[in-house]
Amino acid sequence: MMLWMPEKSYQGKLPPLKRAEITFQRLLQQDLKNLAVEIPIRNTSQYETLNQIQDFLITSLTQSDYEIQ
Repeated sequence: MMLWMPEKSYQGKLPPLKRAEITFQRLLQQDLKNLAVEIPIRNTSQYETLNQIQDFLITSLTQSDYEIQ
């Protein structure tokens, strides 16, 4: 199966990141490091780490003004 995508792919040099984008990039890298390095094991046999991930995600999303349900 082959898909056709409309429009053309972007070519050329990307514009420099804005200050807010750089801040967001750093925060995202920090979150990813925390998830991948600080709490790397996530499975049912390591239930406490699942709780740590849950707490981390709730805190991170709440600080970003998301409503947790």
